[in-house]
Amino acid sequence: MIYYNDLQKLIKKSKIIKFADDTVVYYAHESSLEIEKVLNDELKQILKYFNDNDLVLNTNKGKTEVMLFGTQRRLSKHSDLDLYLGFSKINNTNTYKYLGTTLDKSLSLKNNFEKIYKKISSRLRLMSSFRANIDQKSAQLTYNVMISPLFTFNCIVHLNFSNSLIKKITS
Repeated sequence: MIYYNDLQKLIKKSKIIKFADDTVVYYAHESSLEIEKVLNDELKQILKYFNDNDLVLNTNKGKTEVMLFGTQRRLSKHSDLDLYLGFSKINNTNTYKYLGTTLDKSLSLKNNFEKIYKKISSRLRLMSSFRANIDQKSAQLTYNVMISPLFTFNCIVHLNFSNSLIKKITS
């Protein structure tokens, strides 16, 4: 991390978000062609920086990917971005898991909700299979450890979900 912290100095137009070893490079503009141009220029600088400092970029699928965010209407007018690291084309994706949150192109968080809902349902089924064999205090502790954090992680309870998704989680 000694070298890595000065990466931001190389970036001229885009922004960087860093958390531990996760890095997001992003740029906002109405034109997807402009986004593609700016990000490809920035990626050339980043790749040079990594090469100069004997650092390695993980270009595996799921680790280095590109996603264009916007409304469904705007996204329908644009094709995937063609971004490159050297001669390697970066994979376009429709969803990306970042710091435990599954993001989609329209930032609806519906995929994130569905994954959390599935996990909560699975854990509730497991808990119901042994609930009759434990006392109230143990059941409450088990719920607090296994299920409650899933409701509060990413503040899913407070997000503006559709009525159908809210019904799904509260019924």
